[in-house]
This record gives sequence, structure tokens and C-alpha cells, in this order.
Amino acid sequence: PAALAQRANEAYGRGEHAAAVADARAALALDASSALAWRVLGSALDSLGQAEEALPALCRAVELDPAEWKAWNNRGAVRLGLCLYAEALE
Repeated sequence: PAALAQRANEAYGRGEHAAAVADARAALALDASSALAWRVLGSALDSLGQAEEALPALCRAVELDPAEWKAWNNRGAVRLGLCLYAEALE
């Protein structure tokens, strides 16, 4: 599962967002406690224009690993994009 999450992260970094989503979902099917996989899933979904689906994934990443600053950042950006201004500050 960790290798799949890392592969998803690398795909996301290369801009291969659909591949990142697929790998992140595969990783989560094996280990739903992977903050990295949740963060990559949310970030990639947002990049694909699916912000409403991205938000719960990013929230889960923050819950699982409060030190995951990229998840906090991306969650705030998604909330801002969805006009959830008060929530974006959380």
C-alpha cells in the first residue's frame, strides 16, 4: 500500500492526475489509513476539476496526519474555490 501511495504521489507530481487518482484509490483499498494516499487523491481530484469530491479526501488526510501540511494547504485552497470562506480558515 505504501508503494502505491508513493507511486500516486509521483504521478501527481508529474501532472498525471488521472493515474494519481487510480493509484491513490488502489492504495486506499488496501490501507484506508494512508494520509499520503488521501492527500494525493484529494489533490489530484481537485486538479481534475472535481473539487467537491476532493474535499472529503483532503479532510481525511488532515484527520489522519495533522502534520501533513500539504493536505492543510490543499484543503484550504479547495474550500476557497468552493466559496467556503469561513471553513477555508480552519
